[in-house]
Amino acid sequence: MPLKRGKHLDVEIRHQVGARLRKLYEGGASVRELADATGRSYSSVHRLLLEAGTTLRERGGASHRHRKP
Repeated sequence: MPLKRGKHLDVEIRHQVGARLRKLYEGGASVRELADATGRSYSSVHRLLLEAGTTLRERGGASHRHRKP
C-alpha cells in the first residue's frame, strides 16, 4: 500500500486510506509499521488514524506491563 511521501491526499482518499490503516492498526500493526509500509511519516499515519476514529493504544504496546509491588 505504498503512497507517495509528501503528496497531498484529497478528502476521499484520506477516508479510504484512514479506514484501511485503522483496520490494520486494530489488527495489531503499530503506527511505525504502518508508516514504513506506506512510505508516509509517522505523524501522517497517526493523523490519518485519528481522523478515522481510531482509539490508539498506549505507547509501548502490550510488551510494557506494570509490575505489581
